Amino acid sequence: SKKIFVAIGQAHKRKNIKGMFEAYFKAFTNKDDVCLVAKISKNKMQFPFEVDPLRVLNETRVKHRNPAEVELITEYVPNMVELYNACDINYTTTFCEGFHLPSLEAISAGKINVCPRYGGQLNFLNDSNSLLIDGKIVKAPMDEQYWGGNINNTHFEPNIDDAVNKLRQSINNTNELTSKFNEYNKSILPNYTWDNITNKIIGLCK
Repeated sequence: SKKIFVAIGQAHKRKNIKGMFEAYFKAFTNKDDVCLVAKISKNKMQFPFEVDPLRVLNETRVKHRNPAEVELITEYVPNMVELYNACDINYTTTFCEGFHLPSLEAISAGKINVCPRYGGQLNFLNDSNSLLIDGKIVKAPMDEQYWGGNINNTHFEPNIDDAVNKLRQSINNTNELTSKFNEYNKSILPNYTWDNITNKIIGLCK
């Protein structure tokens, strides 16, 4: 079966976990040979921007007939490489990211990225090496923001229907897209080695 990987270190509203599950369940049913492997850490639910990933999953799944398979992993995983290697696609519908390391790790693992057309991941993702989800800029809810929230802050709201289309495209054309994207990624991966990044950081201090 094809496996779609989601890596979320902190289950915050900013990560748009509900939208991520919603698009997946709209894209596939249990008749499709596909599984969403979601590695999402648990929360202590101490802050308004935290969510319970299991509750969000159950509330979203119950709205769909014959929902596709989901494997939710909330416990600590000592080596994330094994999860990347076991899957075919890296997927997120996050509202905003400063960098989004999972997308870069997916490139290193030779996987397809399905991500919003907004945020830090666009430092290394584009239409030549990923499937970018369209959307729009909207006001960010106060309960999504961290300690310095502002009513004028905005985020990117991915279009669920476009996310559905991009997910289906990634599953229906996995081999072709993987080959195409990996060919492009060969040219950018050397920019993101640990040695290269370390030297750039040291250079800033001179």
